[in-house]
Amino acid sequence: MTMFTEPRKRLIGWVRQQLIGPPESAANGPELRGVLPTERFPCGALYPTSQWGEGIDPASEDVDEAESTTDVTGESLAEPAVVRRYIPPSSLGFSFFVKGEDIRFQVLSRAVRYERTERDEQGQFKNDWSRRELVSSEGNDEEFENISCPGKDQRQSFSNLVDKARLDVQWRHFADGWIVTISLCNAQELADGTTGREYVYERAEKTLFEASLRCVIDAGDVGVYPRVDRSLLDQEEQEIELQYANRNIYA
Repeated sequence: MTMFTEPRKRLIGWVRQQLIGPPESAANGPELRGVLPTERFPCGALYPTSQWGEGIDPASEDVDEAESTTDVTGESLAEPAVVRRYIPPSSLGFSFFVKGEDIRFQVLSRAVRYERTERDEQGQFKNDWSRRELVSSEGNDEEFENISCPGKDQRQSFSNLVDKARLDVQWRHFADGWIVTISLCNAQELADGTTGREYVYERAEKTLFEASLRCVIDAGDVGVYPRVDRSLLDQEEQEIELQYANRNIYA
């Protein structure tokens, strides 16, 4: 069995690199050339939110196609505007049950962003992207917050990842302990009324990639997560509940 361990790890690492990142390091110049990071890495990304039209997205992220489809006025019935309703994820998180007289833990998060750094002959930014780590002032790979139980139902919020993200810790009293929900959210918003090429580029620049979130318990006991009444679950959730019916779920 051990002979398959290393090949399996390499395969998982390769798949992760292709779907999440980081890309192969470039000796000179940007890591991505001629492709948007939102196209190259479809997983592990937290997208910016929008006040003016949350979820309105071109059917394609191709820069030229997005330019043409979003500029259509709808006057021609033969070529209607290609628009779909889609809300990309702007946050990630998890919940767990914890109890004890003294409850303390650390929340560690990280993410990166991409920015355009090279210009063409006309002085316009090219579709080439350089990867930038979002590190704390201490220079750590992960940013962390020390959290302690407030003793009441409360949401604690912290500015995170060079003010480009927000960390929320929601406390809910349950039985003899607490249900804690930890979320990492993209705190950036798209400019009002941005469309076409500008919209596609701005969203790529404000998206957080390789996003991760984890928790280290310093004090307190993590217990089995409370189960929900099956009648309140949809069909997909009921199937998942059935798969884990005889297992203890902790988060």
